Amino acid sequence: MPSAQDVMLCTSYFLSGSSAAAVIPFLPVYMDEVLGMSQSQIGIVSAGAFVFTSAMTPGLCAIVDRTRAFRMGFIISTGIGLVLQGLTFFTKWVKTDLQNDYGGDVWYWVFWCWMGVAYGFLGAGFTLLDTLVLKVIDEETYGQYRLWAALGWAGSAFAMGFVYQYALGYEYMFIIFAVVMLPQLPLWAFFFPKDAIKDDEAALKEKKRKKKQKETEKKSMLLSDNDMEGEQESNTLNDQEGEANDDEPDPDLTYLQRLRIFRDSLDSKAIETMIVVVPMGSAYGMMNSFLFVFLRELGASSVLLGLSILLNVLTEVPCFVLSQTLREKYGVRGILYIGLVAYVGRCVWYSWIRNPWVVLPAELLHGVTFALVWSSLAVFAKSIVPKKAGLEATAQGLFSLLFNGLGAL
Repeated sequence: MPSAQDVMLCTSYFLSGSSAAAVIPFLPVYMDEVLGMSQSQIGIVSAGAFVFTSAMTPGLCAIVDRTRAFRMGFIISTGIGLVLQGLTFFTKWVKTDLQNDYGGDVWYWVFWCWMGVAYGFLGAGFTLLDTLVLKVIDEETYGQYRLWAALGWAGSAFAMGFVYQYALGYEYMFIIFAVVMLPQLPLWAFFFPKDAIKDDEAALKEKKRKKKQKETEKKSMLLSDNDMEGEQESNTLNDQEGEANDDEPDPDLTYLQRLRIFRDSLDSKAIETMIVVVPMGSAYGMMNSFLFVFLRELGASSVLLGLSILLNVLTEVPCFVLSQTLREKYGVRGILYIGLVAYVGRCVWYSWIRNPWVVLPAELLHGVTFALVWSSLAVFAKSIVPKKAGLEATAQGLFSLLFNGLGAL
């Protein structure tokens, strides 16, 4: 029987996947057909989103690690991104006003900046969600929670294909995103147990208070009673304090000191993983930016676009469920290279397509290229952070930078 916390975490992932699927796959089509952008302009907007994500996600995650305000960081990042994304609904009319008032491409660069900032906050929010979940679950079960984002993505994308084809225009994707994502805020603000994360801001403040209290008691004992019993009690306090420091971040370390501990702990395996992630991010960014525009040029309907997402996300479910078993068998390194080969296969297949329906077989590899790879990266990012450093969000932000930022750029 799942606990209330399990239901809450799965719901949170489901909302994230559902809201993102209403926008991300269809955004290039919106820019092409509604805003009349050229393919080069679409590429520049996509690159801009990746640039802002590359800069903002690691930066915001670093602030969260420094303050230990994990829940609050997620709520603020998601809330700002939600508002910016929802207001993008008015772009079509703002474009007309700006063209009338200023002419030229002023509206285009305003849109570029707007979408970049929105994606930057949302990227940080998605990264912090992984960080939060990995803090309260056994990392071996991560895939079983993360698959709910895939289910939300699949159902939403398939439904949105029909909605955009027969009911609403593409501009309504931003309103749908905001409405679906909105429940995330009260969910994490009021329903998530505040004491579930043991090393958040409040917990570390309490630890500092207890440590200071112990030091005061220790000095009092040494001053009042210098016998063996006092020494043994002092040693016991030191031992308990040392054990706690081994399991939790040291509250006395500055962020830069913790960052140096993290840097010094990186081995050749971690460096290799960071390098391999970049070309996979490049393929992923290309697919997100241009695949649907390419299929529309071949005559694909919005229904086919939604169906392709449904098919590729359904392959994520077994990959998320079996991710831990496959990691134990092949290791993170093996999974990454399997994913890299699968990305090559997908890109080659797309280059041969002349009929849009032929895209569907290639989508069967999506479970390997995304679900298996990303679940392994998320768990690996947590595993390489020394507990004393306490830079879980920074590590997740680093891999997001490499995959969704530098690689996709």
